[in-house]
Order: sequence, then structure tokens, then C-alpha cells
Amino acid sequence: MVSLDGVAFVLLARELAAPGSCWTLGTLATAWLLWCGCGLERWLDARWFPASTHTWRHRFHARHGWTFLAVGALTAAALFIALIWAGPDGEVPGGGRFFEGLGLRGAASGLVVIFCARWLAEVWALRIGLVALLLASFVVSAMPTPSVAAFLSVFLLAATNLLAHRRIELGSETSLDRFVPWLAAAGCLACLLLGSADARWLGGACLVGILSLCWEPASSGVDPEYRRASIDGWVLITLAVFCLRRLL
Repeated sequence: MVSLDGVAFVLLARELAAPGSCWTLGTLATAWLLWCGCGLERWLDARWFPASTHTWRHRFHARHGWTFLAVGALTAAALFIALIWAGPDGEVPGGGRFFEGLGLRGAASGLVVIFCARWLAEVWALRIGLVALLLASFVVSAMPTPSVAAFLSVFLLAATNLLAHRRIELGSETSLDRFVPWLAAAGCLACLLLGSADARWLGGACLVGILSLCWEPASSGVDPEYRRASIDGWVLITLAVFCLRRLL
């Protein structure tokens, strides 16, 4: 309800991509931008399309929209002041790198693309592809040497997760919908086997997440909102387990 699913995904996946990056201010700024984008999109949905308030998350944002905007604006002001204070490379006079692991302009422009995909694109596949592409970019940008295998693994997991959302929300299931997740799993397995050692933890977590979505129940007897939250929760638990395993 508070739009933390996408934020948690980026935090955990970045930690797998580059251990220790989860605690940098660059990652926190990336997560904040994503949180603002998700919250604002749901708030606008609730205001402009009243039928959307039939869902838990949209009702919550319709009720607390101004609080979300206030928190987002205050945080934006703090980040803007810090950006002015920092040097051209993100260096803070007191030492350290304030926006380490973040291309701020790239993240901000990514949110613009998310909104364009949501409000202008009528093709579901295009929306899914653009959002998955941006999530993969946010994650892999934390790696010292980003690889195609790492980028593709995150893209496939995010796209499969969003495809499961589409099946739940639209209630449409075709043979292609059932076939695509297995193709994504095969592609992720190839990335795991052919990728560099640095990308294998991330690739393994993405593969297990995709496999969990391949068995996502299609029963219409369960509340769609509950099903959506369940599949998101399972993916996040998978990433968290891999993070703990790598730490230990």
C-alpha cells in the first residue's frame, strides 16, 4: 500500500549486484526517486480514474496523497541541497561520495519514461519492457563492471514479475502468457552459466525468482490484490535469502 515493493526490489538487487552498495546514499536516492514515481502514479490514478480506487493501494494513496507529496517534496529539497553542495563528480567537501553509484539525471529521466509508458503507451508489452529496462538499469549501475548477463537477468525477472501482474489485473491468460516465463527462465539460466563470477549471485537469484513466478496460480477464486502482493513478496524473499547467503 505504501509503494515499497519496487523500492525493496532495487535495494536488494543492487546489494546482490555490488555488495555494500545498498548502504550508499546513491542507492537511497535511487530508491527515493522510484518511491516518488510509484506513489505519484498511484495517486494520479486514484484522482483521475475513480474506478481504480477499488484496489487497496489506490484507496490508500487517495486517502493519504497529500502526505506522500509532502514527504517527497521535503526529501527532494534535502537531496537538491546536497547535490548543490557536492562537487561535479558527487564529491562532498567533507570527504566521500554522496551520490556514489547513481547517475541522478539518468534516474530522473527514467521516471519520465515510466510515466510515458504508463500514460501514453497503450501496448502492455511496451509498458512492461520499459519498466523492466529501467529497473535493470537502476540495479546494474551499482556494479563496478556492469555486464550484459547481469543486466539481462534483472530485466527478465522484472519483466516476468510485471507479466504476472498483467495476468492478475486483466484476467487474461493465453498460451503465450504461460510460455514466456519459461523462456525467461531459460534466458536467465544462460546468463548464469555464461556470465562473469560477479554476476552469478544476481543471476542465480533472478533465476529462482522467475521459476517461482512460473508456478504463479491463475485461480480467480483468490483476491487479485492478495495474489499480486504474494508474488511480489515471494520475489523479495528470494532476493533477501540470496543476500543473506552471500553475506554468510
